[in-house]
Amino acid sequence: MKNSGDVIPNYYVNKEYEYSNKIDLLTLKTTQEFKHNLYSGKNIVAVHTRTQIGEQKQVDKTAYLHKDALGSVNIVTDSKGKVAIRNSYTPFGALISSQNSNSKFKKEDLKIPVTVYLTPKILKFR
Repeated sequence: MKNSGDVIPNYYVNKEYEYSNKIDLLTLKTTQEFKHNLYSGKNIVAVHTRTQIGEQKQVDKTAYLHKDALGSVNIVTDSKGKVAIRNSYTPFGALISSQNSNSKFKKEDLKIPVTVYLTPKILKFR
C-alpha cells in the first residue's frame, strides 16, 4: 500500500484499487471513497466508485472510458451510456476542450491515467 503524500491522503493498494478518507471541517463528517479501476489487459476501461459520507452510503458511480485512436480518453459515459465528459485534443495531445454534460462525474474524481505526449516545441521534423 502506498500513500499519495497529499494533505488528504489517498491510499493506493495497487493500480486497481484506491482508498481516500476526507474530513469536512464544517460538519466534521468523514467521507470515504473506494475506487476500483477496471482493466481489459493493460488498458483501463472503467472506474467504479463507492462513497460513504458519515454512516450514510451514497449511490455507486461507474464511469466507462472510451479512447481515441491514439489512446487518449476522449469520452466518458455513465452506467446508462449517457456521455458525461467529452474531450478534444490537438494532433500532439494538448487538450483543446473538455465538456462535462453530466454533473454526476468530475474530471478530478476520475483521476484517469494520462498519456504523456511530446509538445510541438520539442518535436522536430527533418
